[in-house]
Amino acid sequence: MKYLAILLAVTILLFLNACADKNKNASNKGPVSMIAADSICYSRHVVPILNSRCAPCHVGQTTAGVRLDSYDLAKKNIDPIIMETAAGTMPRGGPSLSTSQVDTLKAWRQNGEKACLL
Repeated sequence: MKYLAILLAVTILLFLNACADKNKNASNKGPVSMIAADSICYSRHVVPILNSRCAPCHVGQTTAGVRLDSYDLAKKNIDPIIMETAAGTMPRGGPSLSTSQVDTLKAWRQNGEKACLL
């Protein structure tokens, strides 16, 4: 099962990387302050944060208790994600999210948790 979770994470990262090149001008504009808050969406802005900072503990079979490896799970858990990351209590054992990353999560929540699936 652990192999399956790793395979899923790698597949998602490869997919996002391939799409990033195609959408370089639209999705790589930097911090949330440089992106219109109402254009923040899951696949372009939230997934990269979750994959880089949350996936080691929150993908697949997890002892962390909360899975964050899908749009629905991220949407369901966005309030505690924002609370924990803004307080600096998550991710455990690693550096806190940047202000820009937390602001991106907040903007996604405040603007209706758009999917913008590719």
